[in-house]
Amino acid sequence: MLVKLNDDWLASITSSQLGLSATGEIVLSQQDEQGRLVVAAPLRFNKYAVQDNIQLDLNHNVPANRAVRGEEGGSDGLDYRNQHVLAGWVNLPILQIGLVVKQDMSEILAPVIAQRHILIAVSTLVLVVIVWVSLLVTRRFVKPIHELVVIVAALGRGQWMMRVPQNTSHNLEIHQLSMGINQMAETIERQLVQLQQQANELKEQASTLEAHTHNLEDLVTKRTQELERLSVVDPMTGLFNRRHYMNEAPKLWRQAARNQQILLFILLDVDKFKEYNDTQGHQAGDNALIRIAQVLQENCRRGSDLVFRMGGEEMAVLSLVQTAQEALILAEHILTAIQMCAIPHPASCVMPVLTASLGLSLFDGTVCNRPIEPDLDHLYGLADAALYQAKTTGRNRAVLANSKLNC
Repeated sequence: MLVKLNDDWLASITSSQLGLSATGEIVLSQQDEQGRLVVAAPLRFNKYAVQDNIQLDLNHNVPANRAVRGEEGGSDGLDYRNQHVLAGWVNLPILQIGLVVKQDMSEILAPVIAQRHILIAVSTLVLVVIVWVSLLVTRRFVKPIHELVVIVAALGRGQWMMRVPQNTSHNLEIHQLSMGINQMAETIERQLVQLQQQANELKEQASTLEAHTHNLEDLVTKRTQELERLSVVDPMTGLFNRRHYMNEAPKLWRQAARNQQILLFILLDVDKFKEYNDTQGHQAGDNALIRIAQVLQENCRRGSDLVFRMGGEEMAVLSLVQTAQEALILAEHILTAIQMCAIPHPASCVMPVLTASLGLSLFDGTVCNRPIEPDLDHLYGLADAALYQAKTTGRNRAVLANSKLNC
């Protein structure tokens, strides 16, 4: 079953830029009738992507395509703009939609690249300074220069805590060079600390992005489950609707045949309900239907029992029973419980309170030794004929169909 989400709600999700900086983007995608991967909601960089039917599957390895194929994960790669991105993706099978949260690698790595350029420039400067000094010094500077070379080599290996001792040489130039190297090392050390802080901030941003993705997925799942529930429930009575009956009745039929049980179908109609509405008002009629629905739910509590509103004042019950006698006992309990509600009905010719008539039909699977296709129309027709008989013989009674279906 495909559930169409509200376009404004989808747009609010994709337009949310919480924690996504300048290039981050949420992409929802799905396959159209031709099997092409298209945008399901406006893009951050193209708000008319849905209207233009923008395709995303020009590159079969884009994150959105992986998500629609049912994959789940995250890595770097190319997106639909052919940009290098860091992305995480999940598949939402109940919506037939892929969800991707991504951010351009250029933005993520920009601070790291900038610091790398600084380090390269500084290292180059150090090498130039060493060469220049080597060409100008004399032999009497060999030892202090050698000591400087050792310190610089250690710095080059990443030992940024190393410093040139202040008493390396009494020569002014060597002393100034030592001070310069020490200042350079301190500068690089500070930059490395800043770089580590930025790396930690990037890690926190990645965690925030992941949490945002999980929260978004949870929200979509909750909304989907709520839509599924609303699609199979009658909003007034809280009973399952006719659509759910069409989905569940074949399953119970096959279960009865497989487990050699009897499938009971009860069709209920409120006696003289039009007269009740005409005299008591439609609001009172709605309240009466709600109370009768509660009676059905209170008397049909077994795991296999399902209660439906088929339309108007007509309701139905599906249940797995062992015998026809058990089915009649359940029907009598329902009739008695409705009478016990004592809903006044002065216009009824049956009783001064609201009553109902029931038609029962059975599919006998106790002798089935092979699979059998459900014949729901026949089952419904037998119950409907029994209901008609109940109405024509005085109402406020349950009538079991003369014949039953079997294998």
